[in-house]
Amino acid sequence: MDLEYLLGCVFFASWLGSLMWVTFTTPLALCLLPNRWALAYLAILWGTLVIPLDRPISRWGRHFMTLSIKAAYRRHKVQVTYEDKAALTPGRPYIVGYEPHSVLPFALQTVFCDLAPARAPGFKDMRILATTAGFYVPLLRHIWWWLGTRSADRKSMSAILAAGGTAVLIPGGVQECGYLEQGKETVFLKSRKGFVRMALQHGAPLVPVFCFGQTRMLSFRHLGPPLMPRAAVKNFARMIGVLPMVVWGWLQVM
Repeated sequence: MDLEYLLGCVFFASWLGSLMWVTFTTPLALCLLPNRWALAYLAILWGTLVIPLDRPISRWGRHFMTLSIKAAYRRHKVQVTYEDKAALTPGRPYIVGYEPHSVLPFALQTVFCDLAPARAPGFKDMRILATTAGFYVPLLRHIWWWLGTRSADRKSMSAILAAGGTAVLIPGGVQECGYLEQGKETVFLKSRKGFVRMALQHGAPLVPVFCFGQTRMLSFRHLGPPLMPRAAVKNFARMIGVLPMVVWGWLQVM
């Protein structure tokens, strides 16, 4: 097991593992209350929500994140193909429409991040737009912020484009997850037109991106027919900002 492999694992564990850690340890600690150790753990974990997001990452932290992203990029043999690379001229805002969402959009941070080794030369100050719910999860919120992730709302997107940056989003968003089928590529675009209006308002070219192979990395089960009507799943996911899933297949990630 070499250093590159370990760093690649650390990269995915840092944001995927942090979510899983909070998801499983919080209910466990609640069940152990009023145990003082459980109370202390909950206080420390959820107390991190008050730490400001805009605190700059340390130099060693930035260096470590850069090495981890590079290792993950090589480990999974990510290849980037451009239809017209010369058209990505510097000095203007862009909107990148990335699909599919899949269970988790693993390739986003390995390509569309200012720390990524394969970032396109025409993109400036790349910011990935993600569900606001993620910024209410301890640990994960700071990792997302350091990787250049911001809340997927109109105000954040407008600020990025107005500053001449690149907004990277998944048009299908959380709702797309409700239509996922094992072994099939699913893209939910029919009613997603808001990002097109934003592009017109800011004069930002749209850059379509499709990630092949990402869908096969994890297996899953999610709420839906016949246990729950699709409309109810859609409303529930929209309300909480995520679609609860049972996910397995971590060896594909590592």
